[in-house]
Amino acid sequence: MAATETATLHLRRFLPRDAQTVADWVEDDRELLWLAPSTPAPLTAEKVLAWTQERGKPFVMCGEDEEVPLGYAELNPLRNRANHRWIGHIILAPAWRRRGLGVSFIRLLLDHAFHDLRADLVSLIVFPNNRQAIRCYLEAGFKFQEEQYHQFGQPAKSYRMLHLVSAPPVPAKAQ
Repeated sequence: MAATETATLHLRRFLPRDAQTVADWVEDDRELLWLAPSTPAPLTAEKVLAWTQERGKPFVMCGEDEEVPLGYAELNPLRNRANHRWIGHIILAPAWRRRGLGVSFIRLLLDHAFHDLRADLVSLIVFPNNRQAIRCYLEAGFKFQEEQYHQFGQPAKSYRMLHLVSAPPVPAKAQ
């Protein structure tokens, strides 16, 4: 699939059969830390399924072949704010990275959040040294909000994170 074929990309609900595929995409411990800092290595299908049971709003991005996921993410309601969504556990299949599909995936998630779910804000957190992901999120429409510190793991370790937000697009003025 070439980058020019991104018009065929779409979201579908994550299915349990996708869990092993998603788990296989993690290439090393650093990538697992960036993806799921509270999840101990190695990543397994069971751990991916546990994410989906905890949060409940997982999606995969597919091309023309709906059976083959190209990306995975969760689009979840933020506790205490019904119209605020957050995106978590964002990952693309290794073969599809560095082709602009990450931006397309994030834009599909934002479109779903703002148009179908009527969100008024979407946020995510990212490690500051995950430069490729940060570039992707900024290109897709996110803006830097603030630095935050989060604790992950056992024993808990504190990490500096960047909190990014995206608001719904402003409609063009009628001419």
